[in-house]
Amino acid sequence: MTVWQTDRLSLNRWQQDDLPALSTLLTHGATMSHWPQPFTPQDFQEWLQRALAPSVNGCARWRCNRTADGVLVGDVGVVHRQILEQPVFDLGYIIHKDFWHMGYGREAVIGAIAWAKGQGISELVANMAVDNVPSWSLAESVGMQRSEMFANPKNKFKDTYIYRLQL
Repeated sequence: MTVWQTDRLSLNRWQQDDLPALSTLLTHGATMSHWPQPFTPQDFQEWLQRALAPSVNGCARWRCNRTADGVLVGDVGVVHRQILEQPVFDLGYIIHKDFWHMGYGREAVIGAIAWAKGQGISELVANMAVDNVPSWSLAESVGMQRSEMFANPKNKFKDTYIYRLQL
């Protein structure tokens, strides 16, 4: 099911049979270089189950495909969760390295932001490791503002920026 479409991308709900594509994305060394550890088969399944489960305001992580040929570009989405003990709408994105520097990440994020606005969400939050310059540069390019930094227990206590965007 298509959630949002941009000029070149289609954001779709992940499906159970997408597990091989998801595992390819989540095991790519360069793509996942800022994550705390390699993903295991159980991690893939848990990620997919969370993406398939109903969430607040229809939030989820979505499969990001190139519209022209259906090729998987990455994963993007908005998930309702706790960050620093606050409930937030967390904007997340992972673009496969093969598609870096082509504008797909920015296009996918702009699509996710537009979707969130349409759901009546008033603020998005994104968090990324301080050393993940491409990710926080993308956040800044779409108007997100850096608000704080914390030692992220989910990422080996790496310093992590929090970005916010009022919608």
